Amino acid sequence: MGFKRVFIGWGPGGNVDFEKIWFKDNASTTLYWNQSPVSEENALAEYLSNADDFFKTLTHSGEYYELIVHSFGAQILFHWINQHQSLPFSRIKIFAANFNPFNAYKNLGDKCNVHLFDPKNPCVTSFWNHLQGLMQDPELFNYYWLQPGGPTHLQYQNLQNEVPHLNLETFQRVMSDFIRVKGIKLKNKFSSSIPVEIHLGKQDPLLNIDEELKAWGYWFPESKISLHDGGHFLHLEKPELF
Repeated sequence: MGFKRVFIGWGPGGNVDFEKIWFKDNASTTLYWNQSPVSEENALAEYLSNADDFFKTLTHSGEYYELIVHSFGAQILFHWINQHQSLPFSRIKIFAANFNPFNAYKNLGDKCNVHLFDPKNPCVTSFWNHLQGLMQDPELFNYYWLQPGGPTHLQYQNLQNEVPHLNLETFQRVMSDFIRVKGIKLKNKFSSSIPVEIHLGKQDPLLNIDEELKAWGYWFPESKISLHDGGHFLHLEKPELF
């Protein structure tokens, strides 16, 4: 049987369908996102419950997987670490992820010169309107890439015409609820025999590199942290790392 990997990323949105196509020839890679409908009142809890159901399928298989984590997928990983003493992973590779996505989008807003958050209501209107616009605006979306207009970016843009629309309602509800609770926080430092690699792009607009190095180094003290020339889609721009 071939090498097995699990890839978790933007559960309710983002570059989901692009990566489904990107990895379509790799039968050994299982991709997990969930865009199932969620209620407005309990969106994040329902989303994490769906992630837990997927986790159970991995543990029940009796096999070990290399876990590839991108961006918001780190929040799912934190949730699993908090909930389970044993993880079915032989290695964990984390790309372009941060400990405080709330600050991450503020960083992006500062770079794009857009005020993302209304101080009176930081969860809904301005945040959602900006993200929805970002996904539809090529100029803003260029901030995610090390080389806007490069071969990988152009391939991404071409594939956008082949993928179905995202479940934007699920995306909005999960992210609004997520920001309301200010993210998922680890209960303890991660100490495990599972090797962990953390890869960060120096040009990633969502990351404050100094803050991320400090946070990852503290919470994952046994991990190997590497900086690269790359944007937020580091695993696509630097496939040799993947």
